[in-house]
Amino acid sequence: MNDARKLRRAGSPWLLAVPFGVLVVYQVGAAWHFHDAAGRQAETFGIITSFVRGNHASLPYAYTVAGVRYEGRYYPGAETIKLKPSVTVYYDRANPAVSGLLDFDHRATVAAGPAIFVMFIGSLIGAVFALHGFLRRRSK
Repeated sequence: MNDARKLRRAGSPWLLAVPFGVLVVYQVGAAWHFHDAAGRQAETFGIITSFVRGNHASLPYAYTVAGVRYEGRYYPGAETIKLKPSVTVYYDRANPAVSGLLDFDHRATVAAGPAIFVMFIGSLIGAVFALHGFLRRRSK
């Protein structure tokens, strides 16, 4: 068997493991960021400034903290909020520019969900590769 084929066979699990690993690290980082900000979360009232239609519909909003006006953008997903001119804005006391229309605990939970799913799927794929390698060695 030539060296290129050995390398391709030996490296193939890594072609799946590395992207899954990067995705898990990103999602866990996002969840940790929101979880950390939840401890400093504060609320204020804001207003929806417009509605941007299209493939990635969004709701720009504005709010004021200590006399300073901030702006944010909410991308509706599976979560729903009651749309009205005045909305509750959740922001980080340490950095009021970090905000959202959903509380940070909820956003942490939403961010952690894909990481758990990816770890589960990655474990299944790893088990399939391990079983394949075990059966291949056993048949020789």
